[in-house]
Amino acid sequence: MPETIIALDPASSDEELIETIVAWPDGTNVGKDADGLAATLLTGKPEVRNPSRYAGIFDGVARHPRATPWIKLMAQSESVNGRRRLPGANMEALSAELNGILTDAERELEPGKAKHVFLGSGFYNAAIVCRGLRRYRDEEAMQRRAAAYCALAEDWAGHDTDMFAAQVGAVSHAFVAHEAAIESSIKALIAVRDFIKEQRYPLSKWMVNNGSQHIAWSIMMADIMGALDDLKLDECGDDFAEAKKIGLAPWVPVWEAWGSYCDDDYDTVIATEPSKAPSSSNANADLTLKILIALAREKRDDDGDVEEAQKLLEAVVNHQGSDGGIPITVAKHLLAHP
Repeated sequence: MPETIIALDPASSDEELIETIVAWPDGTNVGKDADGLAATLLTGKPEVRNPSRYAGIFDGVARHPRATPWIKLMAQSESVNGRRRLPGANMEALSAELNGILTDAERELEPGKAKHVFLGSGFYNAAIVCRGLRRYRDEEAMQRRAAAYCALAEDWAGHDTDMFAAQVGAVSHAFVAHEAAIESSIKALIAVRDFIKEQRYPLSKWMVNNGSQHIAWSIMMADIMGALDDLKLDECGDDFAEAKKIGLAPWVPVWEAWGSYCDDDYDTVIATEPSKAPSSSNANADLTLKILIALAREKRDDDGDVEEAQKLLEAVVNHQGSDGGIPITVAKHLLAHP
């Protein structure tokens, strides 16, 4: 197992990157030990993101004649990790493909740490695909399996990340299925995050970039629904400030619009444009922005604004793409309680 970061330079050719990855030792933790490629092509600045290229590189690794069984399965899983982020991704097909990869890994890989490392990342990817399909209970269960395998691999920061992500799934399920449980599920999410921050090892990059984002977003959406009792917006300001500071590309316009909405600057909210950056959270960000624009139009209440607001909310409710369970629930509530 590698004990130092394996640098991957996205400026290298695809062929060079494929040759480098094929030479990795079995058990390389793609998210922890291998740095550079995903941070640029999957989660980097909008102008350099290229999930299609990322998937293509790992497709090349999977086909390489020197790929070990472990490397081949890892590469197949990472190809899905890239393709699931593409607009219009067929989540049903990706879910079936990834489940097949995980079944092969559980059956074919030798017991030991390398297998646990792979299954930790593989079940995480499977969980995110479940999220895309709005199977939030399955998402939660997959994340808990991912956390267990991370623990077996002694990747404690990865374990904590997956436990937090499991509760993210529970929050989404609470929105779509149990309105009364929304606030308690968000409180549990905050508690998990606070526990993770108390550990002696550093937070994972994922937690640094996404922890406050998920908390602030769920609080905002619950507040819009009127589903909060004990939690108050002004008591959660640190998470809102951190989410805006981190500046995840799809969410930059959302937090800008939210700030303008809270300042009663409804014209600025209405003029806000969604991000074009490829991301697995594009749908949630874009749908949330539609809701904020609809609320701003209702507040402004100029000629035609209320009608346009209703059209926006109906568009959110009728979303047919990936994920979107929380915005859909909020939009349905707003339409039912004008």
